[in-house]
Amino acid sequence: DETEVPDLTIVEHVPRGGGRPRQHCFKYSMPGDPLPLLTFIAIHVATGEMVSFPQWQAPVMTYSPFCLRMAWVGEEGTGWFIRFDRYRRSAELVQLDFGTGAGRCVIAERVESGYIDLNPMYFRTPNVRALARSREIIWFSECDGRGHFYLYDADTGRLKNQITRGEWI
Repeated sequence: DETEVPDLTIVEHVPRGGGRPRQHCFKYSMPGDPLPLLTFIAIHVATGEMVSFPQWQAPVMTYSPFCLRMAWVGEEGTGWFIRFDRYRRSAELVQLDFGTGAGRCVIAERVESGYIDLNPMYFRTPNVRALARSREIIWFSECDGRGHFYLYDADTGRLKNQITRGEWI
Protein backbone atom coordinates (compact mmCIF):
# COMPACT_ATOMS: atom_id res chain seq x y z
CA ASP A 1 0.00 0.00 0.00
CA GLU A 2 1.66 3.20 -1.17
CA THR A 3 -1.18 5.52 -0.09
CA GLU A 4 0.93 7.54 2.36
CA VAL A 5 4.13 7.49 0.26
CA PRO A 6 4.80 10.87 -1.41
CA ASP A 7 5.38 11.23 -5.14
CA LEU A 8 8.83 11.86 -6.51
CA THR A 9 9.00 13.92 -9.68
CA ILE A 10 11.88 13.60 -12.10
CA VAL A 11 12.43 15.36 -15.41
CA GLU A 12 13.60 13.62 -18.55
CA HIS A 13 15.40 16.60 -20.06
CA VAL A 14 16.22 14.97 -23.40
CA PRO A 15 13.54 12.43 -24.27
CA ARG A 16 14.34 9.70 -26.74
CA GLY A 17 13.25 10.92 -30.13
CA GLY A 18 13.63 14.57 -29.11
CA GLY A 19 10.98 17.06 -28.15
CA ARG A 20 10.20 18.91 -24.95
CA PRO A 21 11.32 17.65 -21.52
CA ARG A 22 8.93 15.17 -19.89
CA GLN A 23 7.92 14.97 -16.25
CA HIS A 24 7.58 11.55 -14.58
CA CYS A 25 6.01 10.94 -11.14
CA PHE A 26 6.10 7.79 -9.04
CA LYS A 27 5.81 6.81 -5.38
CA TYR A 28 9.19 6.97 -3.65
CA SER A 29 9.97 7.01 0.05
CA MET A 30 12.85 9.21 1.21
CA PRO A 31 14.29 9.52 4.73
CA GLY A 32 11.55 10.64 7.09
CA ASP A 33 8.72 9.62 4.73
CA PRO A 34 6.38 6.71 5.40
CA LEU A 35 7.37 3.42 3.80
CA PRO A 36 5.08 1.48 1.47
CA LEU A 37 3.38 -1.37 3.32
CA LEU A 38 3.16 -5.00 2.33
CA THR A 39 -0.15 -6.73 3.11
CA PHE A 40 -0.44 -10.49 2.85
CA ILE A 41 -3.42 -11.96 1.02
CA ALA A 42 -4.10 -15.70 0.79
CA ILE A 43 -6.11 -16.93 -2.20
CA HIS A 44 -7.70 -20.38 -2.15
CA VAL A 45 -6.99 -21.64 -5.66
CA ALA A 46 -10.04 -23.91 -6.00
CA THR A 47 -12.66 -21.44 -4.71
CA GLY A 48 -11.04 -18.07 -5.39
CA GLU A 49 -11.79 -17.07 -1.78
CA MET A 50 -9.40 -14.40 -0.47
CA VAL A 51 -8.27 -13.78 3.09
CA SER A 52 -6.44 -10.55 3.89
CA PHE A 53 -4.20 -9.81 6.88
CA PRO A 54 -4.14 -5.98 7.10
CA GLN A 55 -3.29 -6.04 10.83
CA TRP A 56 0.04 -7.73 9.98
CA GLN A 57 1.42 -5.26 7.46
CA ALA A 58 5.17 -4.98 7.05
CA PRO A 59 7.23 -2.11 5.64
CA VAL A 60 8.66 -2.74 2.18
CA MET A 61 12.36 -1.96 2.17
CA THR A 62 14.43 -0.79 -0.78
CA TYR A 63 15.60 -4.37 -1.19
CA SER A 64 12.04 -5.63 -1.57
CA PRO A 65 12.89 -8.76 -3.62
CA PHE A 66 14.60 -9.93 -0.41
CA CYS A 67 11.29 -9.55 1.43
CA LEU A 68 9.70 -12.20 -0.77
CA ARG A 69 12.06 -14.82 0.64
CA MET A 70 10.84 -14.03 4.15
CA ALA A 71 7.38 -15.58 3.72
CA TRP A 72 6.35 -19.17 3.15
CA VAL A 73 3.39 -21.53 3.42
CA GLY A 74 3.52 -23.86 6.40
CA GLU A 75 1.35 -26.81 7.27
CA GLU A 76 -2.08 -26.84 5.69
CA GLY A 77 -3.96 -23.60 6.22
CA THR A 78 -1.10 -21.56 7.67
CA GLY A 79 1.63 -19.27 6.48
CA TRP A 80 4.65 -17.67 8.10
CA PHE A 81 6.50 -14.43 7.54
CA ILE A 82 9.29 -12.47 9.14
CA ARG A 83 8.55 -8.82 9.78
CA PHE A 84 11.33 -6.30 10.36
CA ASP A 85 10.89 -2.70 11.45
CA ARG A 86 12.22 0.11 9.24
CA TYR A 87 15.69 0.05 10.78
CA ARG A 88 15.93 -3.76 11.18
CA ARG A 89 16.26 -3.39 14.95
CA SER A 90 13.34 -5.72 15.58
CA ALA A 91 12.27 -8.95 13.91
CA GLU A 92 9.09 -10.94 14.45
CA LEU A 93 8.11 -14.37 13.22
CA VAL A 94 4.37 -14.20 12.50
CA GLN A 95 2.09 -17.16 11.85
CA LEU A 96 -1.01 -16.50 9.73
CA ASP A 97 -4.14 -18.68 9.82
CA PHE A 98 -5.69 -18.71 6.34
CA GLY A 99 -8.99 -20.10 7.63
CA THR A 100 -9.75 -17.45 10.25
CA GLY A 101 -7.71 -14.50 8.96
CA ALA A 102 -5.97 -14.27 12.33
CA GLY A 103 -2.28 -13.96 12.95
CA ARG A 104 0.03 -14.15 15.93
CA CYS A 105 3.59 -13.17 16.72
CA VAL A 106 5.44 -16.34 17.75
CA ILE A 107 9.01 -15.05 18.21
CA ALA A 108 10.17 -11.46 18.64
CA GLU A 109 13.75 -10.22 18.89
CA ARG A 110 15.01 -6.66 19.35
CA VAL A 111 18.45 -5.05 19.50
CA GLU A 112 19.32 -1.65 20.96
CA SER A 113 22.19 -0.97 18.57
CA GLY A 114 23.18 -2.30 15.17
CA TYR A 115 20.65 -4.36 13.25
CA ILE A 116 19.18 -7.86 13.14
CA ASP A 117 20.06 -10.21 10.34
CA LEU A 118 18.80 -13.77 10.35
CA ASN A 119 21.54 -15.13 8.12
CA PRO A 120 25.28 -14.37 8.33
CA MET A 121 25.30 -13.93 4.54
CA TYR A 122 23.63 -10.64 3.59
CA PHE A 123 20.61 -10.89 1.27
CA ARG A 124 20.25 -14.62 1.86
CA THR A 125 17.13 -16.49 2.91
CA PRO A 126 16.70 -16.17 6.69
CA ASN A 127 17.86 -19.20 8.69
CA VAL A 128 14.42 -19.78 10.17
CA ARG A 129 12.42 -22.97 9.80
CA ALA A 130 9.04 -23.97 11.17
CA LEU A 131 8.97 -27.72 11.84
CA ALA A 132 5.34 -28.84 11.46
CA ARG A 133 5.64 -32.35 12.93
CA SER A 134 7.41 -31.39 16.14
CA ARG A 135 5.69 -27.96 16.42
CA GLU A 136 9.10 -26.29 16.83
CA ILE A 137 10.96 -23.44 15.20
CA ILE A 138 14.66 -23.15 14.47
CA TRP A 139 15.72 -19.49 14.68
CA PHE A 140 19.12 -17.98 13.82
CA SER A 141 20.23 -15.18 16.12
CA GLU A 142 23.32 -13.25 17.12
CA CYS A 143 21.85 -12.43 20.54
CA ASP A 144 24.87 -13.85 22.39
CA GLY A 145 27.35 -12.00 20.16
CA ARG A 146 27.85 -14.94 17.78
CA GLY A 147 25.57 -16.40 15.13
CA HIS A 148 23.87 -19.52 16.49
CA PHE A 149 20.70 -21.55 16.16
CA TYR A 150 17.97 -21.65 18.81
CA LEU A 151 15.01 -24.02 19.20
CA TYR A 152 11.60 -22.55 20.09
CA ASP A 153 8.20 -24.06 20.83
CA ALA A 154 5.92 -23.04 17.91
CA ASP A 155 2.78 -23.02 20.07
CA THR A 156 4.04 -20.85 22.94
CA GLY A 157 7.05 -19.06 21.43
CA ARG A 158 9.09 -20.21 24.43
CA LEU A 159 12.81 -20.79 23.97
CA LYS A 160 13.53 -24.50 24.48
CA ASN A 161 17.30 -24.45 24.10
CA GLN A 162 20.27 -23.11 22.21
CA ILE A 163 21.21 -25.63 19.49
CA THR A 164 24.74 -24.45 18.65
CA ARG A 165 27.36 -22.86 20.89
CA GLY A 166 30.89 -21.59 20.60
CA GLU A 167 33.02 -18.72 19.39
CA TRP A 168 32.14 -19.23 15.73
CA ILE A 169 29.20 -18.60 13.43
